[in-house]
Amino acid sequence: MTPDTGSRPRPDLLAGALAALTAFGVGATFANILFGLPALTRVRQQAPELGVLLIPTAACLAMMVILLVAQRFFIPWYLVSAAGAFASAWAFGFVDESLGGPDMTGAWLVLIAIGGGATLAGLALATAGGTGQRLAIGIGLTTGFALNGKVAQMVTTRDWPPYVLALATCGLAVVAAIVVRRSRFRFDGGLGVGAAVVTAVAGAVVMAALLVRSTLVDDYGLVRAVAAIPDDQKIKYSLVAVAALVTVLLAGYAVRLGGPSVAYLPVLGFGLAAPMTPVALGFSSVADTAWPVVAGAIVLAAVLGAFAMLSYQLPWEVVGVLAAGGGLLQISTSTGATVHSEYLLTVCGGSFALAAGLVRAAGLRAGAAAAVLGLTTMMLAAQALGPATMDALKLNLLASSSQHAVLPSAISAVVLVVLFALSRAGRGTR
Repeated sequence: MTPDTGSRPRPDLLAGALAALTAFGVGATFANILFGLPALTRVRQQAPELGVLLIPTAACLAMMVILLVAQRFFIPWYLVSAAGAFASAWAFGFVDESLGGPDMTGAWLVLIAIGGGATLAGLALATAGGTGQRLAIGIGLTTGFALNGKVAQMVTTRDWPPYVLALATCGLAVVAAIVVRRSRFRFDGGLGVGAAVVTAVAGAVVMAALLVRSTLVDDYGLVRAVAAIPDDQKIKYSLVAVAALVTVLLAGYAVRLGGPSVAYLPVLGFGLAAPMTPVALGFSSVADTAWPVVAGAIVLAAVLGAFAMLSYQLPWEVVGVLAAGGGLLQISTSTGATVHSEYLLTVCGGSFALAAGLVRAAGLRAGAAAAVLGLTTMMLAAQALGPATMDALKLNLLASSSQHAVLPSAISAVVLVVLFALSRAGRGTR
């Protein structure tokens, strides 16, 4: 990648700060819609549920289309994020107005998802702007994702309109675009049409699996057959298998695109899908843990994770994945109310791994493609693992404690070590 420099030096510090703030706004605005809301879906023949069912696939395909276009034409990165956030603002308003009537809510949710996918694609492209912006975007998106519950709580408390976060994100992205100007960084490797096809197939598999589950399970999570518990366990394990299949499809495409080092990101997304779901659902907004404690822990984890990736000597993300999965396991096996330390372990481990993974992706030749494939896997796997994750979080009072949602984290940690070793053996893109 070679920049097209101008006559004046670019204000790197200001550009980095705006990149971090823009990425924070994107995470705080879209984390719940893209990574949390689909996990709560109980599929029925109504527009809102079917709309939620389409959210991850719509967002992922939007990211793919943006990158496909970016391969042929120069796109002002932050203006892509600004346009996505601006378009979503109006959909946020319509969803808020139409919550009482389900007819159009699903359609507006899909539009928000498309806008969210566009904002993420813009950030993925912006990581080509150099190490400073890579770090800023990795830290900003991770902390925005993790603090979305607290931010949403603040907006509600102040009685602000639901689209204020999207408009604020749009404004930050516009200012960032002006500061960065038209530096023509380009990624050497990008996604092909095949990526959109694989994503569409993976999304269809997840939706089909959830539709089949909805015919077997009632609203309380119990199978309608006589042998309820064994069948329910089989259903949960089958959804874990669906999430694994989606990961294999996307990681396989990543290997063809750039080797094991690119496949590293989809596998990381698989490992973080279940632990980061409660974070996206905004559990921090209902916890008694104070703002400074939550924010400080998350920012520290994100900073350490991002800076750890300045050195690629060890697969640091494995530590974060295991910590996040361990926190979720503690929540699922605890006999009393959720302890704040369990939540903080989950969110800090996830923040560490996600920030480190984003910075690692930005350092690859096919960096934008790797980031998009990782986020795609995370969205689709989180949707497939939703029922097991909800049981692990004990949101279903009639369900027994479930550890199914923790399996992907353990599997992912092992596979990440293998992929890291393969890429270091000269089979990756570095």
